[in-house]
Amino acid sequence: MQVHKIKTLFGDKRESVSIGLGVLILLSVCVLHAAAFNHYANFWPINGTFQNFNPVRRLLAGQIPYKEFQDYLGLGHLYSGAITTLLFGGDYQASLIAFSFLSFAGLAMIALVLGSVLFQKKSTVLMITNIILILTEPFLYSNVLAGTSEIQGALNYAVSSGNSARFVRGMILPLSCAFFLAADRTMRKAGIYKRVQDKHRNLIKLSLVGMLAGFSFLWSNDYGVSCWVCLFVMTFLVVLARTANLGRAVSGAAFECMVSILFLFLFVEIFTLGHFGNWFQSVFGTGGYQGWYYNSAKSYYLYDVDFSYIMLIQAFVCLAYLTQLFRSRAGGQSMKRYGIPAYANMTGFCAVNEYKLLSGNNAREVALAVLFVTLLFEACRCLAILLKADRIKKNVTVAASVVCLAWVVSSLKDEIVFWTISDRGGYTWMHWVAI
Repeated sequence: MQVHKIKTLFGDKRESVSIGLGVLILLSVCVLHAAAFNHYANFWPINGTFQNFNPVRRLLAGQIPYKEFQDYLGLGHLYSGAITTLLFGGDYQASLIAFSFLSFAGLAMIALVLGSVLFQKKSTVLMITNIILILTEPFLYSNVLAGTSEIQGALNYAVSSGNSARFVRGMILPLSCAFFLAADRTMRKAGIYKRVQDKHRNLIKLSLVGMLAGFSFLWSNDYGVSCWVCLFVMTFLVVLARTANLGRAVSGAAFECMVSILFLFLFVEIFTLGHFGNWFQSVFGTGGYQGWYYNSAKSYYLYDVDFSYIMLIQAFVCLAYLTQLFRSRAGGQSMKRYGIPAYANMTGFCAVNEYKLLSGNNAREVALAVLFVTLLFEACRCLAILLKADRIKKNVTVAASVVCLAWVVSSLKDEIVFWTISDRGGYTWMHWVAI
C-alpha cells in the first residue's frame, strides 16, 4: 500500500514538472516570437501597427472609449492590447511587441483549449501546443503538417498582428470555451449543481452561456459576434439533443439570448463608462462601410456563402461533431468532447462568411487555424491510442521537449546577439527619402 502511495506521489510530481516545463516553454516561445518586433520601430501607414496603437494610447491617456475616440476593432482588442502594451513599456514600440505576443498567444489558446477536450493529461496538450508554435514558419508546416498553402498562410499570420489584428480579435473563441469549462468545473467541484433541482441547474447553465455570449459580442464585431450567434445555435442544439423536445429547445435558446443581451448591455456600460449608445452607433454604423472599403465583389445570394473546398471541410467536421453530440444525447463528457470542437469550428465557418457576405472580403486565418488544430489533435489522439506502450509515449514526450527547448535556446541566443553586437539605430534609404 505504501509503495503504491509513493509511486502515485512521484507520478504526480513528474506530471507537475512536465506541466511546469511546458508552460515555461510556451511563454518563452510567445515572448521570443514577439521580441523580434522590438528590434526596430518601423512605421508604415497601412501595415496595421498604428491601427493597433492609436486606440491604446488614447485609453492609456485616460480618454473614454467611444465617447472621445473610436475603436472599430473592438473592446477586447482595446483592453487586452492596452494592458499588454503597458506591461511592455507603454509606447509605440511596446505595442508592436504586445500585439505580436497577443496574436501568437491567440493561436496557443486555440491549441490549448481544443487539446484539453481530447487529452486528459495537461502535459500532453502543452507538448503538442509547443510543437505547433515552434513549427509555425519552418519546413514542416509548408511541406508536411499544414497540407495546403491556405492553412500555412493562416498559421504564419499568427506570428504578427497583421492588419485588423485578427488573431487578437479571434482570441474570444478560445477564451469563451475556457471560461465555460472553468466555470462548469468550479460549480461541479463546489457541489452547486447537486444542491439545486434540475430546472434550476439548467437555468444556471443557460445564464452562464448567456453571460459568455454577451461578453463575446463586445470583444469584436467579427469573431465576437460569431461567438454570440453560435452560442445561441449551440444552446438550441444541446437542449434539443438532451430533451428531444423542440419547444424546450426554443425556450432555452430564447432565455439564453435574453440573458446575453442583458449582460452585453452591462459589460458595454462598464467598459465604456456608461456610453452604450456611442458603442452601438459605432459598431453597427461603421460596419456598414466595409462593403466599399475592400472594393470587392458583393454577396447578395445564398450561393455566395463561402463553400470553397477548405471551408466545406470545416463545415463537415462541425457536422460530424454535432452528429456525435446528438448520438450521445449531449450527456456526460460528450458536451466537452464533441460540443467544444463543434462550437469552435462552427464559429470559424460563421466568421468567415460574416466577412464574405457583409464585406465581400476573405479572412480565413483564425478559422483555418481552428480547423488545423482540431484535425492535428484528433490525429494525435488516434496515434496515442495506437502507441499504447508508456515507454514509447515517454520517449515521444522527451523528444518533443528537447526540440522545443532547442528552439528557445537558439532564439534566445539570437536576441542576445542582436542586443549586444548588432549595429542599431540607423536610417534606411527609405527613411532618408521620406525626410
